[in-house]
Amino acid sequence: MRSLRLAITAFGLATMIGVVGCSGTWRSPKAQSLAASSPADLGTANMTAGITDEVAMRTAVARLVPLGSSLAEAEALMKAEGFDCSFGYNTTANQDYLRCTRTDAESLLVSHRWIVNFTYSDGRTTGMEVRTGLLGL
Repeated sequence: MRSLRLAITAFGLATMIGVVGCSGTWRSPKAQSLAASSPADLGTANMTAGITDEVAMRTAVARLVPLGSSLAEAEALMKAEGFDCSFGYNTTANQDYLRCTRTDAESLLVSHRWIVNFTYSDGRTTGMEVRTGLLGL
């Protein structure tokens, strides 16, 4: 009975996000269309859509939010990319930071979690760190 409930739940989730029958790395239709677009067509919005590699994400975020950008601009640009942002304080490094996180569906049961930390001083970004990991069942 438990496996039947799990199958029904998994099928319902798959139907809800539209990935029934997928295998390998899944990209949403929006990410697929963005991947097929030229960079000139994209502008600055959705520069990070569909990225699954940490180095590629670091490069995209560095282009999107260059060091020296204002915190308000960094936060707005990252939110436009689908990240949730909040301010924090690292007691070990004695440093304030802006943390932006996003979770992307990698497959039916696995998600890709992105964490981007911006350090700042005088309201301007001074550093950037990108971390990632997979979440799943």
